[in-house]
Amino acid sequence: MSMNSIPKLSELLEQPEKVSTLPLEAVPALRGKLAELDTLLQMRVAMAQSNGSIVPVPLAGQPELIDSPELARRWSVPESWVRDCVRNRSGDPIPCVRLGRYVRFEWGSPDLEAWFGRRKSGANSKPEGRTRNRLTRHPISVYQ
Repeated sequence: MSMNSIPKLSELLEQPEKVSTLPLEAVPALRGKLAELDTLLQMRVAMAQSNGSIVPVPLAGQPELIDSPELARRWSVPESWVRDCVRNRSGDPIPCVRLGRYVRFEWGSPDLEAWFGRRKSGANSKPEGRTRNRLTRHPISVYQ
């Protein structure tokens, strides 16, 4: 099946059985469009529930700016863990945008995905070249 003969999303909604005819290479792009549509629909509902205040919608392909509680929710970790990992002394801090005392994260940015990927792959959580060894930093003899 050529890329020109791939059914449109509207056709798939009307005739879901056409999904079985999709070439596998077309599935990721279609799922991306569905995720984008789902995000926009969720934002529309949230806007209606927040007394109609206007919420900026991120442009397609642009990272979404989120705060620490939202990042913690999406990664299913405590917010305090996110805040600890943002600090420069953490060795490999989470990439963020600092707006004065406010910290925001670019969800979908290559930097944030790379940082998360380093942890997901089971690799060492600290960047190469920086090791911490308390015994060599503060040698204390037990026989003193």
